[in-house]
Amino acid sequence: MFLGFNLTVTNPGNLQSRTVNGRTELYTNTTSAISISTTITFTDGTFTYSFPFSTTGTQVDAFTISLEVPEIDIQRPAGASIADGGTDSQGMQTVGTAVTVTYTVANTGGAPLNVTSITSSNPNNVTVSSISPANFTVGAFASATFDVIYTLMLPGNFSFDLDIASNDANEANYDITVNGSHDNDAVRKRTQRIISNFMLRRTAPCETPLMR
Repeated sequence: MFLGFNLTVTNPGNLQSRTVNGRTELYTNTTSAISISTTITFTDGTFTYSFPFSTTGTQVDAFTISLEVPEIDIQRPAGASIADGGTDSQGMQTVGTAVTVTYTVANTGGAPLNVTSITSSNPNNVTVSSISPANFTVGAFASATFDVIYTLMLPGNFSFDLDIASNDANEANYDITVNGSHDNDAVRKRTQRIISNFMLRRTAPCETPLMR
């Protein structure tokens, strides 16, 4: 992430220079304000940036800025991270039966994480009927959950994508693929029941009407 900002400080009177990226800027002994513009590159979490100044020839860290940023982590189950761009395998599911999956959104950063939307896309042999809640705020170093309800349509493999949009610095669109297959054992048992019921009807004794 690139963070750009301006900082204005008051020259304390003995400030003579500051060094940024190997370049030294000289100042006279004055009480006028000094405007500093810089861009900082960082990845996740909390960072501290020091402005190196020189007073009477000795470099000191006269000004230090600490910033907190949110950091998203999707988990299922809680504590087991699913990487951005990763896959969440659902294993075997039953055709026609709604499945509810709970995901945890952990904020490992020191600033609030604003989840603005959660959407599904690219369904394959599956319907996603509900995602709730689809927007919420997770406090610093806290977590929240959301539920996804889907139904496998036909025997075979299935998959769909989830996109979690937030104010995370470097994972503003967190994408995971959810996939799985049908439960062969459930299909086998259902087929056996159909066959058994059919055979029972075939072998049931017929009643002969009485002759009068």
